[in-house]
Amino acid sequence: MNLDQAFPVLAGGWAVLAVGGLLAFYVGRNVPFKRKYFAWFHASGIVLFIPLAMSAGMAPAMVAGMTPLVALVSYVHIRSTQFCSACGRTLVQQLPIPRATVCSQCGGELR
Repeated sequence: MNLDQAFPVLAGGWAVLAVGGLLAFYVGRNVPFKRKYFAWFHASGIVLFIPLAMSAGMAPAMVAGMTPLVALVSYVHIRSTQFCSACGRTLVQQLPIPRATVCSQCGGELR
């Protein structure tokens, strides 16, 4: 299977990853699961980005240049995301300085 034929499969995988991430990390309330798998979720998105971008016709040099940027954005998102132990919410701070210590929804402590 060449990259042109793989595009629908990769795009479908990306969509499944997006819906699964939405349900698991923003709708779900399982905090231990979120803490354990949130970084893995982002890493799988980065790994899926490379063949998806190439199958969409992006030049390999551009993919090579964009991959570190996508990884950096994912790292910043991971670092700015916290999970409330009390209510299970996922909280993403737009400005991570200073980091929040209490949940904006229920007032529970964040770690």
